[in-house]
Amino acid sequence: MVQWLLGASALALALVPAASRPLAAIRVADGGDLQGAINAARPGDTILLSPGARFVGNFVLPAIEDAQAFITIRTDGSELPGEGTRTGPHVSGRLAILQSPNGDPALRTAPAAHHWRLENVEFRANRDGYNDIIALGSGTQREHREVPHTIVLDRLLITGHPDAGQKRAIALNSGRTEIRNCYIAGVRGVGMDTQAIGSWNGPGPYVIENNYLEAAGENIMFGGSDSAIAGLVPDGIVIRRNQLAKPASWRDPIVIAPTGLTVRRSTRPGSLPEGTYTYSVVSEKPAGQGTTAVSTAGAPVTGRVAGAAELAWEPVEGASAYRVYRSGAGGWVHYRTSSTHLIDTGAPGAGGAPPARATVWSVKNLFELKNARNVLFEGNVLERNWTAAQPGYAILLQPINQDGRAPWVTLERIRIVNNIVRDVSSAIHIVGTDQRHPSGRARGIAIENNLFANIDKAAWGGAGDFLLIGGGPADVRIEQNTAFNSGRAIAAFGSTRPPAYVEGFVFRNNVLRHNEYGVKGDGVSTGQATLERYFPGAVFEGNVLAGGRPALYPRRNYFPPLDRFEALFVRPDAGDFRLRPDCPCRDGVTGGRGAGVDLDALERALGR
Repeated sequence: MVQWLLGASALALALVPAASRPLAAIRVADGGDLQGAINAARPGDTILLSPGARFVGNFVLPAIEDAQAFITIRTDGSELPGEGTRTGPHVSGRLAILQSPNGDPALRTAPAAHHWRLENVEFRANRDGYNDIIALGSGTQREHREVPHTIVLDRLLITGHPDAGQKRAIALNSGRTEIRNCYIAGVRGVGMDTQAIGSWNGPGPYVIENNYLEAAGENIMFGGSDSAIAGLVPDGIVIRRNQLAKPASWRDPIVIAPTGLTVRRSTRPGSLPEGTYTYSVVSEKPAGQGTTAVSTAGAPVTGRVAGAAELAWEPVEGASAYRVYRSGAGGWVHYRTSSTHLIDTGAPGAGGAPPARATVWSVKNLFELKNARNVLFEGNVLERNWTAAQPGYAILLQPINQDGRAPWVTLERIRIVNNIVRDVSSAIHIVGTDQRHPSGRARGIAIENNLFANIDKAAWGGAGDFLLIGGGPADVRIEQNTAFNSGRAIAAFGSTRPPAYVEGFVFRNNVLRHNEYGVKGDGVSTGQATLERYFPGAVFEGNVLAGGRPALYPRRNYFPPLDRFEALFVRPDAGDFRLRPDCPCRDGVTGGRGAGVDLDALERALGR
């Protein structure tokens, strides 16, 4: 069942030439009829779009009966990224552009469409960032025969709006699909989930390889919404050599508070009783998808006025409007204006105090699996995730039956190997079952030979934990990882439904800091007591837990002083995280592999 995962060409979608007629090259210039060209194309044809041409519409890839060769849509240009090369913003302007004029996808598939390939095309945000830019398949398809399949997206540049963001770049609800060498950025929103790639109603298999994927909610997520196809579990997912990132600038307020507020008595008539009033100003800015971002209040200014007050402040870049707050004997009142000055005549205004905090983008996790089977996640770089809309784990694994209509959801045979995770608030969160509705049980999870750097609660918020686990998963193996963490090595919790423990748990040959609590479960003490309560029968050996107390743990683990942790490595400041030859813990306990990450294997998987 999982044998296909072992090869580098697990999902090769080979072009099959059309044999019955000459292949056509269909050219479409700026302003041309792209949908007409799509409808006219036949298997083996190529639709060539003029470089820089802009096509505005909601284009549909139709189902062509008995198609066995791809129809390719690509920009007709030279000096564009070649096969195997990741695209990026540097080619914008040289690519043909597809864009939706509304909230519907710029490109979607008809039911059962197949054998379509897109190369070197740019997609821009939908109006106000609503919904999906590309929709492969549908969240409402109910039968496998409706599912589009055999689709390749290669070297696509997809960007959300710089102000309005975007709900989702690609809705991946098709079968047998590759997404390669793409660049997806600027996918973000306020008070909602956003994804670079989101999949919940497609069967797979999938290859997601060598892409840059940027999103505030989840960079890649499988599941989360209930599938409309009964019994569906996406199967056969290869996610390899991608960069999943969130820009650190997304931690900042979307719009900043105004400065330079001045208040003086106005010569205009008004009804303000003479007295002392405090004023402050808040900026507003549209944040896409019908939302408005606000700043905190600028520095308050107090003045004694009567009748009317004249206020002025410095403009804020990007602000669309301002709220002027007044506090006096009657409490708070505020007025809204698009100008940078206001005459307060004492007229009735809206109630309410200034916002306590500024609006920020809704940041969650980097990689989430909520319904999937046979997943290989290898050679990826995951970077920057912080506590915001959620605690900020880099990786979240949990079966989720969102609305209670999909009890079949499960996580089975998940392998996370040879990845780098860095600059996050916490690393891994595993939950065995949906804690609200019936679901399958997460089982067969292997997390091997990964490097976790700067898992730091001081820098990124959260707990700084390496592993948070509970809800009764089974057959979880954590092995050969190196982590620089500021929180717990393992934090364990129970379950709202049995079993309340982790069955078949292996934690072996990992190198990380113990810190204050080390291996700590809810309601029990650190170390052996936690292992016995939450991990009965666990294999726990060959680990380096810097700063831990040996008496609290099973034998065959190593506990160097915490202040000597970095000295265990050859050159951590230069990125060489191999254990020094003279480290007593270097040999590990199994097969001569040694403790901690094998950097050579990691570098090979990263393609370096």
